[in-house]
Amino acid sequence: MRRLFLQIYLMVVAGIVVFATAAAGLWWIYVESVVPRHPAEVAAELAQSMLPEASAPPAAQQSALEKMARRMRGDLALYGADGARLAQTGRALPPPGEGHWRRGMMRRAEGGPAWTVQLGDGRAL
Repeated sequence: MRRLFLQIYLMVVAGIVVFATAAAGLWWIYVESVVPRHPAEVAAELAQSMLPEASAPPAAQQSALEKMARRMRGDLALYGADGARLAQTGRALPPPGEGHWRRGMMRRAEGGPAWTVQLGDGRAL
């Protein structure tokens, strides 16, 4: 009787170890593809696909920004990599400060919060 108990116990422990090892291995392999991306990364990609290149004339950037603002129903401002305002719609938004270039940084501005998104080419929206 004691030997049967020991065999059952060892089988249960071995099953738990196998399950934990398999779960850990699958987690390690697939976690990168399953983890959702940060919303600021998605917003930056969408914005960059809707905006003209950084070298485009200011009128083209202003036109694209106005189109985005209509769709988003909000105020937008586009800043160059050097911090200069390239285009703006709606109320004046503060330029992103040195600490606000991180992805998805939200901060308080006149009239409510402002969200800074850095685009891949160095511009900020």
